[in-house]
Amino acid sequence: MKNFILIVIFSILTFNSFGQFYDDCATAGSNIDPIASGAIPHTVNGDIPATNNNADYDASASFANYKTGFYSFTVATNGYYNIHFEASGGGTATGDLSVGWDAAGGACPPSQTDADDITTGFDISSDCVNLTAGTTYYISMALENGHEGTFSVTIDKGEDVCDGVLESMIEGTNHVDNSCSAAPPSPAPGGTIWTTYTVTNADGADHIAVDISAVVNGTLNPPHIYSVLLNDCSGDDVTSSARCLSVGDILYIESGNTDPLFGDYDIQIDQYQQPVTNDDCASASDAGTLTCATSVTGASDVNACGGGEEDCNANPVEGVWYHFVASSAVNTFDFTGTEFRVWTGPDCNNLTELGCDGDAALTDVVADPNTIYWVMKWGTG
Repeated sequence: MKNFILIVIFSILTFNSFGQFYDDCATAGSNIDPIASGAIPHTVNGDIPATNNNADYDASASFANYKTGFYSFTVATNGYYNIHFEASGGGTATGDLSVGWDAAGGACPPSQTDADDITTGFDISSDCVNLTAGTTYYISMALENGHEGTFSVTIDKGEDVCDGVLESMIEGTNHVDNSCSAAPPSPAPGGTIWTTYTVTNADGADHIAVDISAVVNGTLNPPHIYSVLLNDCSGDDVTSSARCLSVGDILYIESGNTDPLFGDYDIQIDQYQQPVTNDDCASASDAGTLTCATSVTGASDVNACGGGEEDCNANPVEGVWYHFVASSAVNTFDFTGTEFRVWTGPDCNNLTELGCDGDAALTDVVADPNTIYWVMKWGTG
């Protein structure tokens, strides 16, 4: 992994935010970019300035006659951060790039480098950087032989908190590491990281479920899955059952070991379609004909997905549907059981409610061979 050369200085002045690259450290230090809490990820786009300032670029670059650029920033909260420096100007960004930082903190400009050839989309990344709120950090950069280029710097929170752009998982095996989650700076007790998985259309458009597990494959033993949240860091908790998902839903996954223990391990993600076909009225199962000798029965299904159904107290439920007719030989019949509602009508668009479980209206029902009876069953029975 490529690392930036970052330098720490302590500022006693208040500066305006310009969010761009400057030709020398002093000017960058007079235009510190304060990254506010909640403004993560934070991206700055700019060009290495056209003028040379070799004397102010103190890093031991592997080339001469280079143009320089400097960027300074602060963060609002202590913690781990990920920093990405990327060429975004296509063919404009050519030559060798050297990016510097001083992790121990020292005088500006930085004194170390990491050099490489620039190609379109060239990316130098430094993950798991422990930054302190209010401290001024510098990124310095240089291009050889007077070249210029358009670049972007993105500063994001580390994966130890559910914030910013998190690492995206794929279906199958994902190898991860929770080493950058020690408390402090991570929130106590530490030991967990956050990743995401986006539901794909590989298994159809609805009735999608995802199983997530942590597997020993490295130095962390044992790893655990602690939380799975739906579509947001404050979304519904679906840790126990990530099902009834739609294409494009995003699962936010917290994993690791809160003892705390640290190391690498696997996250296994398996997406599949649930085998439920009658969890809406339009796909109701035909339960047949009620006769004097044959009862009509139906059961709930734990894999049913909600389609706007409600129980008798207007609470949302995930039910399955059945319909049946009564033989002309049947005079009266009863509905028995729990957690169901009954309607009559020719189709799903023209239903009249007959009653809920326990209602007197569902006892000694006068049978009508020309009526279709519709039952929506939920719960565990």
